[in-house]
Amino acid sequence: MTLPAPTSRRSVLKSIALLTGSLAAAPVVAACGGGGGDRASAKTLTVMNWDPPTGTPWNDAFEKFTAKTGIEIKIQYTPTMTNYWAKTRALLGSGDPPDLMRVDDDNIPNYGATGQLTDLATYLKRDKLDRSDYFPAVYDMGRQADGTVPAWSVGIQPRVIFYNRTMFEKAGVELPPTTWTADGWTWDDFLDRARRLTKQGQWGAAIVQDTGYEVVHPVNNGGDGPFSADGKRFTLAGPEGLDAVQRVADLTCAAHVQPDWASLKQDQRSNQMFVAGQLAMVEATSTFTSYASQNVKNFDWDIAPIPAMKQQMTYGSQLTWCIPKRAANPDGAWELLRFLSEGEGAENFARTNYFVPGARKAAALLKPSDKPPAHVGLFVDAADKSVLPGKIKGAEGAKNIYRPVLDDVYNCKTKAADALPPLRAKVEQAMRGSS
Repeated sequence: MTLPAPTSRRSVLKSIALLTGSLAAAPVVAACGGGGGDRASAKTLTVMNWDPPTGTPWNDAFEKFTAKTGIEIKIQYTPTMTNYWAKTRALLGSGDPPDLMRVDDDNIPNYGATGQLTDLATYLKRDKLDRSDYFPAVYDMGRQADGTVPAWSVGIQPRVIFYNRTMFEKAGVELPPTTWTADGWTWDDFLDRARRLTKQGQWGAAIVQDTGYEVVHPVNNGGDGPFSADGKRFTLAGPEGLDAVQRVADLTCAAHVQPDWASLKQDQRSNQMFVAGQLAMVEATSTFTSYASQNVKNFDWDIAPIPAMKQQMTYGSQLTWCIPKRAANPDGAWELLRFLSEGEGAENFARTNYFVPGARKAAALLKPSDKPPAHVGLFVDAADKSVLPGKIKGAEGAKNIYRPVLDDVYNCKTKAADALPPLRAKVEQAMRGSS
């Protein structure tokens, strides 16, 4: 099966066009938690995503769901690059929204605030789901401060370090650990290896390729990520955040083991450098596995944990979905979500290493094959070591304020300690949803 190359999920959100896929028909459970529609609606399910499922494990999972339940799935997606949030909000306000909508995990507080989503806490209680059966970061992804659950995550794509094993061995550099441990794998150990693997035409590491590091490294440094858990403070401008940001920037600015930021900002550049054998280590989500598997030709590669600072955690992109209150078939939508996160659909994702399903039992099916990565179980460890950032309604506005300034830090024009603290008041105002 050919899977698409990874894209920058948060760089652009996408909109909608209609593709109708035919899959079959059958019964669902009795209605729960609202929703309209007639009996015929129970035979179909409209699913909205920003990507088509064709050629991916999503399509296989949907087909298996239909074979099991008889519910026909109709897919809505778009190949264009427009504002998915604006389109979904318009559909939520309409009288005929889809039954199930994919949502960006950063935007869950915004979606929940519309009041137009089904509170999935009703289903969690009805089905007696046990939190211990799931990875905590996945189970709690959609839960808001008021206890409502406007969205559900079916799985996670955790960040790890992908590394060129052949490059390490040729240089006589110790390989990273194969389990989730800080033993011999602190930030200093990571930096030492990056230095020893950097030479003309070859870089030791790349971290600043997406915004996930804003959570990973400040948290590992003892902080909260960009925002405090209570949503009141811009903690990236605090001591732990500033130190972590500067450490990452200094991979380029001081240690010279990382390509310059202008190069890394080019779409897919770090991915391309890795598969070309020009980059020893790269921090990326588990989706990079597909790209590396298809494009690496001349070396062996594997995965390693995120290097430890004061602690050793990671952060993953999550596959989150919501059910509109006006959905015609809310119960069918919830049945599909459970199928994708813990049922045969989840097994499908695990067996293809597409992402780590939210349920531990399904995730345990991730197994190494005769192809890299040899230590695929680290993805499961990473899912268990994943953290959740603060859930902030004004997060997008806040990021639009501080991220342009971070460019100057990455480009070695200023220091994090000089650039970020002056933004504190403005960022915290945006966090509250104020302009």
